Amino acid sequence: MVSNISVTEGTSPYAVFTVALSEASPFATKVALALTAGTANSATDFGTARSVTDGGKTWTAGTTASIAAGQTSVLVRNAITDDGTLEGVEAFTLSATRLWGVTKNLSAVGTATITDDASVLPTVSISDVTVDEAAGTVTLVISASRAITGTAATVTYTTANDTATAGSDFTTTTGTATIAIGATYTTVTVPISNDAIFERGENFFVNLTSPANATLGDAQGVVTIRDDGTVYTLTPVLTVSNPTVVEGLNSHAVFNVSLSKASPVDTTLTLALTAGTATTPADYTGTTVEYSTNGGASWTAYGANVTLVAGMTSLLVRTPVANDSNSEGIEAFTLTATRTAGPTLRLHRRSAQRRSLTMRPSRS
Repeated sequence: MVSNISVTEGTSPYAVFTVALSEASPFATKVALALTAGTANSATDFGTARSVTDGGKTWTAGTTASIAAGQTSVLVRNAITDDGTLEGVEAFTLSATRLWGVTKNLSAVGTATITDDASVLPTVSISDVTVDEAAGTVTLVISASRAITGTAATVTYTTANDTATAGSDFTTTTGTATIAIGATYTTVTVPISNDAIFERGENFFVNLTSPANATLGDAQGVVTIRDDGTVYTLTPVLTVSNPTVVEGLNSHAVFNVSLSKASPVDTTLTLALTAGTATTPADYTGTTVEYSTNGGASWTAYGANVTLVAGMTSLLVRTPVANDSNSEGIEAFTLTATRTAGPTLRLHRRSAQRRSLTMRPSRS
């Protein structure tokens, strides 16, 4: 018998076959050695056969090999050529044909499989992508470090959960991606779900494994699903109410600062009062601002900011108004609530709605 072997071009300088008998013979056995090209070519991929009889310490050139009486094997090697060209998997055979001795079969054949040197293989990587949830699908690019030659490159891709979950946020997807000869990239597509539930941005992975005729570079693509869709229809809207108070009857102007829907993350706001036709301190106390997160049951002095915790949709803000006993007509000032953290419709402009307070004079 002749062994089947695998060698790596550029790493293994020789293909080393074992020519063996199934059991020791009382007679010497001599075989003729012949190499036959397959997908590997003798002119460019492999060289002349060599034989050894002492365990590989001394190699003797020749086209025959002998197994001494009482022995069971001999090693035969031939050179492998590193041609620096991406060629895919190639093969050639070594046949051993009995010249003398006693064997049941006249000849045996073994196959040497040559894989390319990893240093000449292209590297494949997968892109990261950010996508709107409303898009329906997301496409990732699998690219090669250079154009593919010789044999197409393939790689297995599989989705995996991170903060996004298969089934509710995206569809589990797996397959084999192929970069054709002459090409530098291919694409894969994964369906994503629009669940109409407001969520923070979520991620899932597309992982690459099992490359063929290529090596792996960046083997993990990160997909970020932006929940708000292409027109931000799911993002909360920040608003401030437009209250009316009567001087002498109402001690405070009370604003309602609200989100149009609950957010899964905290929303932090800064508050600022601005004079209009009403001025401070004649008409309102601009330096005293309080807020309530329990519908006015208790009040907290405003400091640097105020937070609508995740799930909360509104809070109250108040400032004292003055009764100056003067007939002044209708006056107004404004409260500005500006988001500093958390998602709202004004995400990019970093501004908030302004609403005026109308102050009516007392009728007393």
